[in-house]
Amino acid sequence: MERSIARFRTAHPARPVEVTFGSVLPNSRADAVLLRRVIDNLLDNADKYTEEVKLPIELAAHRAGADIVIEVRDRGMGIAPEDAGRVFEPFFRADRSRARARGGYGLGLALARRIVEAHAGTLRLLDRPGGGTVARIELPIAAS
Repeated sequence: MERSIARFRTAHPARPVEVTFGSVLPNSRADAVLLRRVIDNLLDNADKYTEEVKLPIELAAHRAGADIVIEVRDRGMGIAPEDAGRVFEPFFRADRSRARARGGYGLGLALARRIVEAHAGTLRLLDRPGGGTVARIELPIAAS
């Protein structure tokens, strides 16, 4: 997560990032490179869909029972109800008017979900109270 934050801050120096980690995060059995790609994608999406550059993106991680929960929160436009069921489909782009100008092929979330599920976890997008989206990853804690 620290490498993802460093990369994001370098790529988006004007965007504030608020980071909150639980006091001690347990280990998860996850491929660090693949998990970093997931977090990179979620941070980039949060930036892309939060138009006001001064509004921060948030990255948080904590333990919740037998899982590690990682959340990327934005203050963007949110996801339209008619698009909510399709955002994880390959090649689907929810905001077609901006997607061409911003680039992308509509594969990021589909790949991110597959990576998380390959690690026995879940990736969900939730409406954020007050506007925006929360991307929530839940990964099982490694057996000790």
